[in-house]
Amino acid sequence: MQPEDHFSDAPKIEYVTPTAEELAARKKRNLAIGGVLVAFCILIFALMVFKSWGGEA
Repeated sequence: MQPEDHFSDAPKIEYVTPTAEELAARKKRNLAIGGVLVAFCILIFALMVFKSWGGEA
């Protein structure tokens, strides 16, 4: 039994090529998610800075 015979029964994967509209929608969604992530990081950083300025432990 050859090693490649082991995978001969595996189903073939068919890839779908996205249309131009799908690629544009994906790019917009990725930019929106990235923007939200950056805004969240800035918010957390600002909260840490303001807390360290005013905090007397």
